[in-house]
Amino acid sequence: MQITPWRAPPPAARRVCIVAATIALLMTILLLVLPRPAAAQPIRGEATLSSRDGYARLVIRFPEAIDAQVRSSGGILIVQFARPVNVAVDRINVGSTDWI
Repeated sequence: MQITPWRAPPPAARRVCIVAATIALLMTILLLVLPRPAAAQPIRGEATLSSRDGYARLVIRFPEAIDAQVRSSGGILIVQFARPVNVAVDRINVGSTDWI
């Protein structure tokens, strides 16, 4: 059994490899450069907090129904929405400073 020395591939095969590599490189560049789909726009909402007889009521209103998960951890109320929301909470403690 004789071992044959390595031979360079024929020019046509080299051209095919160069073209395939160039196409793969261009596709990669296009995928990196093309714009991506925009993230979902947050839904505007309004939050109010009222307290009476030692209890507090937090109401968050949106123009459409949004799925949410609510849990409490160490006396902290955590509300997690399924979609991005934009709710101003900087004025929520007006009149209810005992709760916030």
